[in-house]
Parts: sequence; C-alpha cells; structure tokens
Amino acid sequence: MSTQHNPSALGQEAQWGELGASAQNQYSDPLDRFWNLYITDVEKSDKVLTESWKGDTDGILIFTGLFATTVASFLIFSLPSLSPDPAQQSADILQQITFQLAQISQQLASPPLASLESFGVLLPAVRINILYS
Repeated sequence: MSTQHNPSALGQEAQWGELGASAQNQYSDPLDRFWNLYITDVEKSDKVLTESWKGDTDGILIFTGLFATTVASFLIFSLPSLSPDPAQQSADILQQITFQLAQISQQLASPPLASLESFGVLLPAVRINILYS
C-alpha cells in the first residue's frame, strides 16, 4: 500500500473510526458499510445545498418585494395625471352654477352655456404609466 496522503481516504478512515467496533460488526457485507457512509455524506452535502438554495430564494424574494414597492410608489404619484382633477371640476361646475343664478336673478336671457373644459390625457403621462406598470 502506498503512503501517499489521500484526503478522501483520510476522511473515510475518520468515518470508520466514528462508526466504532460495534457498528462495524453489525454489517456483514462490506457494501453495507460503503452505502451507509455514502448516504451519510450525501445527506450532509444535500443539507448544505438546500441551505444555499434557501439563502438564494430569500434574496430573490427580498429583491422582488423591494422592486414591487418601488414601482408602486411611482405609480401612486403618476396615476393622478391620467384622470381629471376633481377639485378643478367642482370649481368649474360651481362657477357655471353661479353664472346661471346671476342670469336668473337679473331676468336676462341666458346666453348659451359655456362648455366645461374637456379633459385630455397628455401623451408623456400615458407613456410613463405604461413603463411603470
């Protein structure tokens, strides 16, 4: 037998030592001992691998949550540009009602009602909201 140092052979010897004499006697076939060592080693490496995956998954979930929060905050501030300002609409309607009441109180023939300003969405606002969503 050669005297070269083989790390896997040293690890095997250490594992054989861990088994103890009573454990070595319980295996009648040398393959049983081999498979027991193999399963033990594979279980350790599987545990390390799954812990690594768990850490990667946690990182992906955190990134996804932060990204969704950032996009939502941009949408909150840009969505109002896609609809008319309700305060301005109310002010326009009240101004029209006031004008009509003034016309009625003076007993004058009322001129045709001025149409309320129609709301138009600006193209840059649409583009920005498409990019955010």
